Amino acid sequence: MFEYVEDKEYLSRVRKVCGGIMQDFCHSLKVEYDIGSSFYLVGSGARNLILQNSNQPIDLDYNLEITRIDDWKDCRNIKECARKAFNKVLRKYDWSDCEDSTSSLTTEKRYFLNGNDTEFSIDVCIVWKYIDGNYYRLIHKKRALFIMIDIFGIKLLIRDALKKKLIISNVTENGH
Repeated sequence: MFEYVEDKEYLSRVRKVCGGIMQDFCHSLKVEYDIGSSFYLVGSGARNLILQNSNQPIDLDYNLEITRIDDWKDCRNIKECARKAFNKVLRKYDWSDCEDSTSSLTTEKRYFLNGNDTEFSIDVCIVWKYIDGNYYRLIHKKRALFIMIDIFGIKLLIRDALKKKLIISNVTENGH
């Protein structure tokens, strides 16, 4: 049964740790790859309404918004730079490398030794705001396709060479 996490001290600690990692992640992207970015919480974490199923782990969902990059169309490079920068930062915090799923980078589950020992993790979706005002999310199709898809699942930006090979699947709000 899902219930709201009511331990505000615990949630504050989780946000502080995860926010510090995300801040370092953006800095690393800038320094190592000259990619401008910002981050923000999305989903239940952004609304301070984090749900937990029994004693299961929680996750904080972040959007990593790319704000400046030389080649917006090289999605493979964007994802690879982000993954490398994220892993570098995670290692600095003694965390394992992230998992690279279809639409997010996911950390291992962690917990605090003192106080509430509920496990938590970070999910990061890579997005950018295009000149048309729509937000796009980087999707990594495991068969070597990298595309940008708008948040609502409508294909808007892809490489011309991949148009015939593309299979679009619905995208859910929480990035999975």
